[in-house]
Amino acid sequence: MVRIMVVFVLCLVGISLQAQNDFYFEDYVYVEQIKSVKFHPVNDPPRYPVYKMGDNTPLHFSFDDLDAVDKRYSYSIYHCDMNWKLSDLVESDYLQGFNGEELTGSGHSVQTRIPYVHYDLILPNEYISWKLSGNYLLVIRDEDKNPVITKRFLVVDPKVSVNAVFERPKDVTTLYTHQSLVLSVETNDLYIRDPLNEVKISVLQNFRWMDGIFNVSPKFIAGSRLNFDVFTPFSFKGYKDFRSFDIRSLQYTNRNVYSINIKPRRIDVLLEKTRNRNGANYLTELDANGNFIIGTTGSMYGDRGAEYVNVGFTLEALQPFEKHDVYIIGGFSDWQLYENNKMRYDAENAFYVADVLFKQGFYDYYYALVDQNGQYNLEALEGSWHETENDYYVLVYIREFGAYYDKLIGYFVIKS
Repeated sequence: MVRIMVVFVLCLVGISLQAQNDFYFEDYVYVEQIKSVKFHPVNDPPRYPVYKMGDNTPLHFSFDDLDAVDKRYSYSIYHCDMNWKLSDLVESDYLQGFNGEELTGSGHSVQTRIPYVHYDLILPNEYISWKLSGNYLLVIRDEDKNPVITKRFLVVDPKVSVNAVFERPKDVTTLYTHQSLVLSVETNDLYIRDPLNEVKISVLQNFRWMDGIFNVSPKFIAGSRLNFDVFTPFSFKGYKDFRSFDIRSLQYTNRNVYSINIKPRRIDVLLEKTRNRNGANYLTELDANGNFIIGTTGSMYGDRGAEYVNVGFTLEALQPFEKHDVYIIGGFSDWQLYENNKMRYDAENAFYVADVLFKQGFYDYYYALVDQNGQYNLEALEGSWHETENDYYVLVYIREFGAYYDKLIGYFVIKS
């Protein structure tokens, strides 16, 4: 009878957690004044938020609040399954410590035209750490418990290895536009009761969740190797190298910057004019594969001394795209269609234009053509080419028979 009651109570806790969620289980910023959200291993900002058990390099989360007043933010961590749904676990199953701790690392900007408060959080820390591998969601809440930021991160307990080979697409219509991977997983010494049903892999291009290939099961086993279907390989559009700009220095024009206008209360940067690249010849460009790096060459105050800059974009277009909008997206926007990044059409000059606020740094971006249903198309304005250099992230999950959560037992990065 006692055991039945315990199970019943745990079920109620799980239902309560699902019901009280007022946030998205994805990377998202909920309020306009929050800018420059970054999450990465400590001292390694080009990388993504992946914590490897055994390596134990902590993660560094940061953001700015342009309201420029001190606020009491709190943070919580949730374990998710491979589909980014809340796991069937109670908090004590996966956390050492308790959710709801106050975010204490903050400092005001120094000698910047637009003032802000910069917040930092190191995870794990003395108050909270995780016990299990898998997908996790970090949620930042304000004083009224409203979500202001959600950010995904991964905790991997490395148990397996991955073999990857790039092959020409088997579909001849995609020979020059797509990149295809053939993958297999080496289980090494790990015992898996039912590999064909318990193991699944997901693949991300440039750590972009919006168009990954998810939850693919192996087709057959050869010794300790799990093989996946070679006739339907992991195929992705190659796109083109990212557009980028560099505003780390404001003393001179840098990469793809046309002009810099420094005023007493604001700084305006105009980028070089851009064109539709769909159908244009492929050119290799220096990029960060969609990521961005905050930094400045002109301040001794680090993250608190970087200026916020109004960056002007222009995209040539003889006429507006019917029933479509154009957005500027990339890692800096969590690949979300934020209204601030929407372009407007200037009929007099035949341009799409936008002014977007960026903190000093190096940024990659794409133009996205978005229909009335919110579906976006990157190829329409960027094109796609099979020789583009991309990073592919392979995630290996296992849900053992009778288990209540998905373990992340493999994480690998492969360059095309």
